[in-house]
Order: sequence, then C-alpha cells, then structure tokens
Amino acid sequence: MKKIKDFFYDKNDIIIVLLIVAAAAFLIYNRIDAIMDYPAKYADEMEKATTQQVVETTEVPEVTEPSQAEEPSEADDASTDSSDEEN
Repeated sequence: MKKIKDFFYDKNDIIIVLLIVAAAAFLIYNRIDAIMDYPAKYADEMEKATTQQVVETTEVPEVTEPSQAEEPSEADDASTDSSDEEN
C-alpha cells in the first residue's frame, strides 16, 4: 500500500498534466469540424454585410420632372447679355 501512495505522490503532477492534455485533445477531436468551418462562416458573414452596405448605398433615387423654378428666367439671360456687351 505504501508503494502505491509513493507512486501517486511522486507522479501526481505528471498524471494531472496528462489528464488535462487528454481532455483538451478529446475536445479538439470532437469539435475539429466546427473549428475548421469557422473561417468560412466568418467570411460569408462579412461578404453578406458588405453586400448589404453596397446595396443600401447604390439605391437609385426617383427621377422627377424639372419644375419651372429650375428653368432659367429672362432676367438671367439679360444679365448674361449685358456682361457680354461690356467685354
């Protein structure tokens, strides 16, 4: 019995480290598919976000008929003609 106690006392740290490494390896082995798929999922999400921003910024505004306020008036034409005569 004393030999078993001495064995565990001497090797306790190594046994704990091996248990932790085994648990980490088991988790990684079970989740390797999800780990490897993550970059592709992240890239798809970024592409969707970028595409959505481009669509929002490139919407075409409605085209309306020009109003009479935008048409040049006769007063504007007269001021242009008078400036031409001065030169």
